[in-house]
Amino acid sequence: NRLLQEARQEGIVQFLVGPRMEDAYLRRLEADMATRYGLLDVILVPGREEILDNTLPRNAQQALVEQMAQRAAFYLDRILDNRSVMCINWGRVMRSVVDHLRPTRMLRTLKVLPFLGMLSSRADAFEANLLAREVAQAYGGDYGWLISPAIVRDLQQREAVQRLPLVQEVLAALQRATVAITAIAPADPKSSTIVRRGLLAEAEVT
Repeated sequence: NRLLQEARQEGIVQFLVGPRMEDAYLRRLEADMATRYGLLDVILVPGREEILDNTLPRNAQQALVEQMAQRAAFYLDRILDNRSVMCINWGRVMRSVVDHLRPTRMLRTLKVLPFLGMLSSRADAFEANLLAREVAQAYGGDYGWLISPAIVRDLQQREAVQRLPLVQEVLAALQRATVAITAIAPADPKSSTIVRRGLLAEAEVT
């Protein structure tokens, strides 16, 4: 209709056409990857070739991230149990995974820990500590805080932080992790949250 057409012209509404890929084909690729690399599980989602050279529009990138996050959240719910010690990283992708979590049961003895410490003195929806708390609360489990800076500049600072009893407690618990969730992607200094916050320079993000 006219309103939809106007919204499309103004960029408020955009139509994305994803690639046609049969589920059976994806399942075969998953099985092949698992065999080749010795993996227990592989989950694939249809992608877009343009994402490899960073020419995919931002909204299309976000659509793919949401699709991956949804599958990751479903898989996570399937594998977690009351014996799990889970650690989670920080960032937009991790935020999306947590947002897509739909727990199917309570896990009262689940333990959730952050991969790294704090990026600022202010609360942030992308922080690993807050994401760990949200996952634990969703399942009725327990969580730990890593009360330390995420980034330090020299060896002396790192050693001083690692000597703190509260930090040692969480680091020791991380060694017992049975589930780890993180995103792996090329670093983009132009859009990096760490660069925007002044924690690292663009030249340090590669």
